[in-house]
Amino acid sequence: LAGTLLAGHGLKCGPQPPAGAMLHDAPLATAGNGLRWLRNRRVPLADELPACLEFVGGDRLPGKLQGIRHDDDGLSLTVEPAAETLYPDLGRRTELRVDPNHVQRVILRRRPGSRYTPGLLLLTDGRELTYRSLQWRESGITVLTEEGINDYDWSAIAELHLPAADAWQAYAECLARHDPQLQGRLKTLETSDGLQVTVSALWFQSPLPHERRVLGRPQTEWYHYLHPHWSRDPLWIADNVVCRTTYFNAEEYPLSRLEPVDCELPQGFGQSWLWQANRNVRGEALHSGGRDFAWGFGTHAASRLDFALAAYAKTFRCRVGLDRLAGSGGCAQAKLYLNGSGEPRYQSPILRGSQKSYDIGRIALTGEAPRSLSLVSSAAHVDRPAGADPFEIRDHVDWLEP
Repeated sequence: LAGTLLAGHGLKCGPQPPAGAMLHDAPLATAGNGLRWLRNRRVPLADELPACLEFVGGDRLPGKLQGIRHDDDGLSLTVEPAAETLYPDLGRRTELRVDPNHVQRVILRRRPGSRYTPGLLLLTDGRELTYRSLQWRESGITVLTEEGINDYDWSAIAELHLPAADAWQAYAECLARHDPQLQGRLKTLETSDGLQVTVSALWFQSPLPHERRVLGRPQTEWYHYLHPHWSRDPLWIADNVVCRTTYFNAEEYPLSRLEPVDCELPQGFGQSWLWQANRNVRGEALHSGGRDFAWGFGTHAASRLDFALAAYAKTFRCRVGLDRLAGSGGCAQAKLYLNGSGEPRYQSPILRGSQKSYDIGRIALTGEAPRSLSLVSSAAHVDRPAGADPFEIRDHVDWLEP
């Protein structure tokens, strides 16, 4: 039934599409009951990547930017992928072409604690520059700043944050390419080496086997073939490195695919706990109320995340609770605001301990454009229950599968 969480020691039919697959003698997908997400606990979630490309909408490609190329597909960024993205019989891929129009951030040497900031250039010597426009060069970039025009080679760049793009429009373009009739579902694959890629299930082919010998014995490996909208080239992904697969109907939009347009970060004891997408504040899987969740936001009270809403966004649903990092402690409250209004559209009970999460129900998204949604977590100092934590040290509030 919807909302059921299954766990077992393996898929009976191997790494095949969910239709017909059995986990612990239970079907993963039945009529009217679609599979929401599948987590392989034998494969760890990826750590923070030292070098990668991040795309509008949340996809991610681990690897290092090499330069640019002009060909029949237009201008492409060339990346040496850190993850293997080619079927073994085809050799090893040393270059992948990426459409620059979908890139949000290029990380060549990650700056600890950096956040995506539109139009920002972080240099390896520690300087930070805000630029107005950018032009790609083979050996680097040319940017226009208030001081004038400057050239920077790739070796001088730590991070390049591209100008803000409309993530809602990017999603519409993704659907236009993959599923213009909104007939199928989208799926996002995450791998242990940091690759995250979203495609339509209509374009997703059955895994292809590859035979190899391990210690003299034949062993079958399975490879997924997929072609994301941001890549000029198709990808082959080994099933044994996929840690999580998440499924969405075409008319559903995971909020964690959006970058907040504004945020307030915690102060005091919690100022070292910064919000994270699809992870708790310590970078681990979201877990509240005794179960894992596949996507959402890990925050620490007091904090606020503001998101811009598309005109066609009609309803919002979510769960909220303290992350298991809080154990039996923590004392916080979650509130949801629409369009910056004074009264919250939802206000949770006092959250104390991670043993329970709360369903906020379906919230109708009303108001004239521009519209916004704010997720606010606050330390519950007023009406704090007897015996609750006196400070906000363990107020780790998770917004679960929004």
